[in-house]
Amino acid sequence: RRPAQGPYARLFEGGPGQPIDGAAPAGDRVTATTSVLGGLAYTRGTRADASGHYRLLVAYPGTYQLSTGEVRVVTP
Repeated sequence: RRPAQGPYARLFEGGPGQPIDGAAPAGDRVTATTSVLGGLAYTRGTRADASGHYRLLVAYPGTYQLSTGEVRVVTP
């Protein structure tokens, strides 16, 4: 839904991203969510590989809530 007098759509330019690496049970879905630009939810997801490793590339710095915990991402 469009908020009253709010923008109908927003366009975001992708960047190189920052990696979030971690471990989870093999095959588990891992999601990372943060709020950007006035409260919009930004979510990325992947699955842990057979050895339990996962890597997500996120486009925004900030604190991400992960299904495996919390992580702070900063830009270099």
